[in-house]
Amino acid sequence: MRQRERILEELKQIEEGLRQAKDDYWAQQVEIQRQAATAWVAFAEGKKDSATKLMRTAADLEDGSEKHVAMENRLWPMRELLGDLLLEANEPGLALKEYEAALQLARYRYRGFSGGCESRATFRRPGKGARILREAPQPVQQR
Repeated sequence: MRQRERILEELKQIEEGLRQAKDDYWAQQVEIQRQAATAWVAFAEGKKDSATKLMRTAADLEDGSEKHVAMENRLWPMRELLGDLLLEANEPGLALKEYEAALQLARYRYRGFSGGCESRATFRRPGKGARILREAPQPVQQR
């Protein structure tokens, strides 16, 4: 078994263990992570359509779940990862929409801003990129 499959299997076992322990919140979070990992494996294997569908499923699942009170933010927003995947798949217009949606859910994330700007540049939508940059947080001045 290749390392990719081993890791996906481990995630599935963790998810099943959490479900058996009746820890549905964390089981769903692992399911979301497993969907995303499976999407990137599919993308690496050249299965672009399958990868996009899996990543969109992960993003939709995350959007439908609540953030745990102990977590300030999502570890890595799935909608942002969907934007990354679409950008890698040479779909900058679709990627831009996902980065914009990600920024609505997790404002001021650098990766959301940079991905949005990169997809905007590739998509040749300078006005949208300028708006994204205007909304970007300013660096904190060191004293």
